Amino acid sequence: MIDNTVSGTAANSYVTVTEADSYFEGNPFFGSQWISKSDAEKEYWLKSSTRSLDRMYTYIGTRSDVEQALEFPREINNSAHPSDIVERRIKDAQLELIVLMNKELGETGNYTDQDQEEIEVLNGLARIKYAKKKDSRVIQRAFGGSTSTVRSLVRPWIGNRAVVR
Repeated sequence: MIDNTVSGTAANSYVTVTEADSYFEGNPFFGSQWISKSDAEKEYWLKSSTRSLDRMYTYIGTRSDVEQALEFPREINNSAHPSDIVERRIKDAQLELIVLMNKELGETGNYTDQDQEEIEVLNGLARIKYAKKKDSRVIQRAFGGSTSTVRSLVRPWIGNRAVVR
């Protein structure tokens, strides 16, 4: 069950299934994949992307409520950001992270940053050559679902330092 209570002690997502459905509706690159998922699958992806987003960076400021379960909302310099709402950029970052996770994990559920380029077999031994995936940030940002898209959305909360945990 999704709990998106702002500053809630049991919150597990910034976005509801209904909000995610609206966000992905009409998205030509991911919309049909999202709509085809069951509500239980959607909840799984929402919870997973929330956990991942909370762990991706060391965010500046402090949690608005010391007992809140999630990283947002945050107090920065005594109210630079509202403490009673989760800003749209954070919700968008969570949803873009779902696109990225689906793109990278695919059907296998395993992440790899390499593509198989060549296989050679000689005397029963196989040699596999891999090529690193090319990440064109401009194209990725335009189509969504990239680390650069997520980072640009959360930039106000990470300041000049980005520590991936």
